Amino acid sequence: MLLIDLQRSTNGSTFWSVGARWNIEQEEFMKSGIFNLLKLRGSYGVQGNQNIAAAAPGTNPIYLLPSAVRSLTSTAGSGYGNNPQLSTSIANEDLQWEVLNQANIGVDFDLKNGLLSGSLDVYNKKTEKLYSIQPLSAITGQYTISGNIGDMYNRGIELSLRSNIFNRQDFKLSVFANGAYNKNKVTKLAPGSVYPNNPFLTTNNTSTLYGTTAEGHMLGEYLMVPYLGTNSSTGLAQFLDRNGNVTTNPTNDDRRWTGKSFLPVYQGGFGLNASYKGFFVDVLFTYAAKVWRSDFDLANLSSPSNIGVFPVTRDLLNAWTSTNTDTDVPIVTDITGFNNSSTFSDRFLKDASYVRLRNVTLGYNFGKDILRGTPISQLRVYVQAENFLLGQNGEDLMLKGNASNQGGFPTPRVATMGIDVQF
Repeated sequence: MLLIDLQRSTNGSTFWSVGARWNIEQEEFMKSGIFNLLKLRGSYGVQGNQNIAAAAPGTNPIYLLPSAVRSLTSTAGSGYGNNPQLSTSIANEDLQWEVLNQANIGVDFDLKNGLLSGSLDVYNKKTEKLYSIQPLSAITGQYTISGNIGDMYNRGIELSLRSNIFNRQDFKLSVFANGAYNKNKVTKLAPGSVYPNNPFLTTNNTSTLYGTTAEGHMLGEYLMVPYLGTNSSTGLAQFLDRNGNVTTNPTNDDRRWTGKSFLPVYQGGFGLNASYKGFFVDVLFTYAAKVWRSDFDLANLSSPSNIGVFPVTRDLLNAWTSTNTDTDVPIVTDITGFNNSSTFSDRFLKDASYVRLRNVTLGYNFGKDILRGTPISQLRVYVQAENFLLGQNGEDLMLKGNASNQGGFPTPRVATMGIDVQF
């Protein structure tokens, strides 16, 4: 089967896709095979993305950057003198949608005995005309201009499997798992430009402190100074400078790419579904790996300046003293060292990988023989637990924000009981 789709967007661009599939199990040479389903499929397409900026919390996700394509430079009153007009942004009449080119090859299969079924997909997704921010000379009255000046790719594999181990009338048991691997890389950016969805720009947009993007690196990769712990003689925080020397006073020039991003490389889930006569149990685990977060909450709790003012972490009880020299927590009087370690070093960069028991449901389905003579056609009672075991810290870091976890709430643990009745 061959499918072709052609669309034209409101901005005058043309997008298209083509897909094909081969139902191999229907071929004559497969008639006596082990497959109930064996399908090979592939597709390639070009798609437009009008949401070139991330929606802020509470805003309309389909009405972004309404002034980005104005043909006139935006101005505003300064509030001084006779209210002269100041330039607030420079128009970019050539702004376009981002363009996504994606190729996909997949296989779906199901064995005749029902023991194993699943799907495997391999994809290569290239984004062109990436919306980015490029620095401008201050002589223009602005520091930046936004436009389509970047490319990046995402390549990965997605796998989903299910096995029906037992499928008897009174006892059924199936297990399942799914996983995804994604490799991301920005392949083109204008010199000095940064990706706009980065929450860690400095006020003049000329440098970054935390998760950012640069040509040749991952989206959201951290740019930080390595933290080395404390000087055993002085208790001062130590860092590694760009030349490999130990320093207590790092600068922005000492930052380097960490190879760590706030976007997970691996993620997925696994679990089981089982039933015995009327009883049933469903279990779901989720996981993510090779993902990192800057733990702002821990940094604030570790600030010596908060002692006696706000709650602080018990880690400060292990701060360096003349009798406690074997520690990586600086002396509490080293405020400068703390500020350095909490703003642009990797001291509070935490591995946010996790495995969590997402959901467990136990219940009982009343049989038709029990319900016979009643107006009830189906009755089920159950108890359910969510987020009770494993991975508390890692997933909390994952869910609290983009590149950091500041101001978030821990994942709630929820227990429920319920009754489902159908008449």
